[in-house]
Amino acid sequence: MEHSGRPVPPGTTGLYASFPGGGMAGLRTLTIRGAVLEDRHPLPIGSRLLLALHLGTLTVQCVGIVERSVLDEGMAVEFVDMSATDRKRLLEFLAAADSAESRARLDAGLGKSPCAAAITPTALSSKPAPKPSTPLPRFAEPLVRRRAMTADQLAVAVAEHRQCGGRFCAVLLRLGLVSDNDLAAYFSEEYHIPLIDVTTVEPTWEALELVPSDLAERHEILPIGVTPSVLTVATSDPSNFEGRNEVQFHAGRDLIVGVAPSRLLREMIHYVYHERTLVLPLRKTAPRMPHGPQLGRDGLLS
Repeated sequence: MEHSGRPVPPGTTGLYASFPGGGMAGLRTLTIRGAVLEDRHPLPIGSRLLLALHLGTLTVQCVGIVERSVLDEGMAVEFVDMSATDRKRLLEFLAAADSAESRARLDAGLGKSPCAAAITPTALSSKPAPKPSTPLPRFAEPLVRRRAMTADQLAVAVAEHRQCGGRFCAVLLRLGLVSDNDLAAYFSEEYHIPLIDVTTVEPTWEALELVPSDLAERHEILPIGVTPSVLTVATSDPSNFEGRNEVQFHAGRDLIVGVAPSRLLREMIHYVYHERTLVLPLRKTAPRMPHGPQLGRDGLLS
């Protein structure tokens, strides 16, 4: 799509985006998820455009969709399509920019910047006030020690988490820094809980009735089996104690927790709550999972 953009002088040291046809626009804010472009004639909301992000000597190609458009000011663009190579380049750039900014602030006696998710080429005073720092879950640094991710990647994830909030492991998965299988295996080993193959389990209706679908989907917690005192669940994030406590309170039972990869767990939650028909009989005994725990007649781990 042709777009005039805002001219950027040749040889500029600032960050800018270019469009097919020779248009350019300065980058006011840049994150792993999108950017704000300085453009006096922004495109309408919903417009799709091909971007080349010029980050010093680095160029990143992506497709964006305009999410916000203000005449004479600019437009916010969400990145909706980017190759794995370009995403890695952008992550590395953001990590390096954050490190450089942190060192500068330390030299000035200001301490580390609490908000590194948005890298801006303008003065620090033009930034919005950052959100308060959120403590990292205890599993963050061990992932670096286990070489599941690099220290620079962790820095990018920390910045994104502080900027946007939510569950930290969901941020890691959204940014593609770790795979859901590796994260589930890590949780299983670190928390000493079973790794569950949710493709082989069949939750009982009694268990599902104790946890509403919106609660299960919000926390990625799947009820599997139940007794008068215990509910067995699979979760993608055992560190989400708030979610576990909410499920436990709603079910009125203690929890036995196993872990499963996020993508498969989301698919299973959607299937059992929204697609599985009531007329299909349930098997009384779920099959034995290879290299995993056995489910008993009541759906409990044994």
